[in-house]
Amino acid sequence: MSKVIKCPVCNHILSGQYVDWRKSIKEMVDSRPRAVQIKLREAFLLINEHIPSEKENIIWKYYKFLKRCEKADAETLLRMIRLYIDGAYYLKMAGYDYLSGMVMNEIKNYDRKKEIELKIIGKIPKAKPLTMEDIK
Repeated sequence: MSKVIKCPVCNHILSGQYVDWRKSIKEMVDSRPRAVQIKLREAFLLINEHIPSEKENIIWKYYKFLKRCEKADAETLLRMIRLYIDGAYYLKMAGYDYLSGMVMNEIKNYDRKKEIELKIIGKIPKAKPLTMEDIK
């Protein structure tokens, strides 16, 4: 009996259809800037080296991660991967799902973080135009 494979985004059943995951992964990774490609590879190697449960269906799990993070811009993705690697979350057995959760939460909370940052730091006051009386 064949295993039911679902799309990681829309849960559409893909059983019976041939999907070349490696080709899709290569296209998704190559569409990113070079710095992000390097960090994605580094995260991929660290997760596969340190987390035994992620070694099953490596290609499928990596594809799911990339598909979930498709909407993320390069800067956000790079920042979250650096945070993941620097925090050594892979040693705490946090795999692709955790990393994609970090990226998705950063995207979702960006506006709120910006609002809080503006409250803490404040805005630069607008410059009023100079008149001749101000110069004297």
